[in-house]
Amino acid sequence: MTQVLLIHERFSPDSGGGGEYVALERARWLMRSGCQVRVLCAGDPSITEVDGIPTRRFAVPRQAMLLLLPQAVAEARRADIVHAFTFHAAPLAYAAARIAGRPVVCEQLGLFGPAWREMRAGIAGRILERIERWQLRLRFDDHLFLSPASFDMARRLGFGGTGSIVTPGIDAPSAGAWDKPAAAPVLFAGKLDRRKGFDRLCAVAESMPDIRFEAVGWSDGPLPSAPDNVAIIEGRGAVYRAALARASVLFMPSRAETFGLVIFEAMQAGCSIVSTIPADYHGVLLDPWDHDAAVRAIRARTDDPSLALSEGRGNRATAKSLSWQASSDAVLAIYRKLLSEPKFKGSANEPQ
Repeated sequence: MTQVLLIHERFSPDSGGGGEYVALERARWLMRSGCQVRVLCAGDPSITEVDGIPTRRFAVPRQAMLLLLPQAVAEARRADIVHAFTFHAAPLAYAAARIAGRPVVCEQLGLFGPAWREMRAGIAGRILERIERWQLRLRFDDHLFLSPASFDMARRLGFGGTGSIVTPGIDAPSAGAWDKPAAAPVLFAGKLDRRKGFDRLCAVAESMPDIRFEAVGWSDGPLPSAPDNVAIIEGRGAVYRAALARASVLFMPSRAETFGLVIFEAMQAGCSIVSTIPADYHGVLLDPWDHDAAVRAIRARTDDPSLALSEGRGNRATAKSLSWQASSDAVLAIYRKLLSEPKFKGSANEPQ
């Protein structure tokens, strides 16, 4: 039975967004596939298990995870393979695996490139951009990218290592999630911040005062203000799924994404997509960002609900192919390949 050590900066129930969802589902499906999984992360040390997944948490800031190198090395020596996730945990996982002599892969949850400068003011944005480029140069045995667009961005940022595209799975919606109501709202979902394009949403809504928008998500601080025709609904989980069931169009004007999980969840729910995020969907790709084009795209679908309905049906058909079983099988194939290499063979058990 293959022993897998997952190293991430946060793990459920702690969450900062879609990355923690991917890490949790990755752990669940690896266990269902027969692996033994342990998680090392920052957080409350009293939480030692989530959904049957053992976790070892340390009360350190996630930005200072390199302080955990001795503990990470000890955990890596108990494992057959180390699986890291960006951002703050990646250097720790790389160093620990190299010292322990174990193969290590890194799942790229976020690649933002020059968008860092818009997301963080002043020198902070430039520093984070340089850290991201440096992490891409770390010689992981494989870098796992969540989409072709993410892999392309990595190449543009100077990545020249070994990389694989491993698309996450998407949870299927409830059976009635695509029975859209009349006068369905336009949905924005995610963190209500600049990276996700909340400011762009508000500007578009101001240009369309007769259209009803819903913004479902959360904020690190007080909820931001919005135009009168934007209903801000704080929440995730069931609140978010209910919003997907109501919406006919998902509007996501994000400045930077690696995968855009909400795009595919909205596709599963039968929504038309208007977004800056490149993916294989029916709707409108706004690349580069264009305020007037966004207004026209949303107007076309609210004035003609049959267009949004038709695109939503096509999106639902496309999204059905995204399963966590297939994603997990792809990761296990990468594990097998690495563990069969002479430099690692004999120090680990190959996946069954």
